[in-house]
Amino acid sequence: MASAGPHTRPGRECIPTIKSSHAPAPIVTRLSQLPILALAFISLAACDSDGITGPRGSYTDAELDYFEEIAFGAEYGGSPNAVLHRWTTNPSIHVNGTPSASDHATLTQVMGEINALTGGIRLQTTTGAGDIEIYFVPQADFPRYEPSYVPGNVGFVWLTWNQTQRITQARILVSSNLSQSNRDHVIREELTQALGLLRDSDLYPSSIFYGPPSSATTYAPIDRAVIEMLHRPEIAPGMSPNRARNILATLQRRGGPLLATGQVEPSFSRGEVGSAGSGNPECRAGSPTRC
Repeated sequence: MASAGPHTRPGRECIPTIKSSHAPAPIVTRLSQLPILALAFISLAACDSDGITGPRGSYTDAELDYFEEIAFGAEYGGSPNAVLHRWTTNPSIHVNGTPSASDHATLTQVMGEINALTGGIRLQTTTGAGDIEIYFVPQADFPRYEPSYVPGNVGFVWLTWNQTQRITQARILVSSNLSQSNRDHVIREELTQALGLLRDSDLYPSSIFYGPPSSATTYAPIDRAVIEMLHRPEIAPGMSPNRARNILATLQRRGGPLLATGQVEPSFSRGEVGSAGSGNPECRAGSPTRC
């Protein structure tokens, strides 16, 4: 996964953030019809007990908390004045190295899911130089393609943004030494973090932003909510956490409730938000995926 270190959301001087993730798949248990009904009842009741309030279809407190944790700051370095960074144009993606047919398929699938969630921007591939350059190369060669690479990470993303906090470039490294299932995870995590979601979290094991080693190859419902919130037209680069949260709290989600009955994510108290900054004409930050 990508983390908010080299992903740091630096301000004056942006730092790279790195992330890694490879965790065991979640355990699925079977429930008889009667337990399922009980689960549905308990889940609905949990909405109130967890403090999830607001009009039907609005973002929950848990989703707003998670957005604030993931979209602001970075895991390593940076300035204490964390602001939001995102693309405002349609980023082109150029693939380099030796990707497998499955890598191409996974990339296409993740791009399609992101495009369906963002509404405002659209990822697209190109045969020429891209705004997002993805390299499928041996891990030992990572420093050749990104000098800011932090050793020990099997996936890495490095972002550049301008003085208006708009992301202008991204470089993603994916280790070709990994198994296909692990590459599928790294592709999804690093491309998602290249949107400007540079921080990791220890809250939701099924989340693509989960900090400890993870093997998630799909978005959790709360991930989809975070990606959608980042790209709402009401949310702009440079916004502070409080301003963005206050605006999002008044909005109705575009696609209806993202948490189905029986899938209510537990809410947790918010931890400290990472720092970030940006003062140079162009700021850079990264995010890694560690083994």
